[in-house]
Amino acid sequence: MKIYNTLIIMFGMMFFLQFLGLGFSTGTQILNDTGIVINNTDVSQSTFDVGNSAWQRFIFGTGGIFLALGLALAIGFLTKTFDRKLVVLPFILTFLVLFISFGKGVFELASLTGESWLSGIVLTVWGIISAMFVWSIIEWFGGVE
Repeated sequence: MKIYNTLIIMFGMMFFLQFLGLGFSTGTQILNDTGIVINNTDVSQSTFDVGNSAWQRFIFGTGGIFLALGLALAIGFLTKTFDRKLVVLPFILTFLVLFISFGKGVFELASLTGESWLSGIVLTVWGIISAMFVWSIIEWFGGVE
């Protein structure tokens, strides 16, 4: 499976659970950084302003441009070639860590119910999707994708 497909599936799960009211600090922070603010009591009061988000200002601002330029120069110096995969890898791994920490919050919430089968289902779903994402990363670097 292509890496962007698993990214969309993972982000979609986090976004859906955020709309359901499972607002963990990880998911809330990701959405706030991208300019999406969800009001869990009244979804109609939610705001979507990606153009003025901290994420957009950082990437297209001076800091993001200098960071990307410095990273590209460092990779080019070390590898004597430019590979876009090495530039994107930190973002992908950061997203994987955030997804796993969000899943940890869902698992802890499921554990609080006292139903062991519910915790097992959450762990199974999150584990399978995380493994699928790691496999997609391996395929991506192997050139299969």
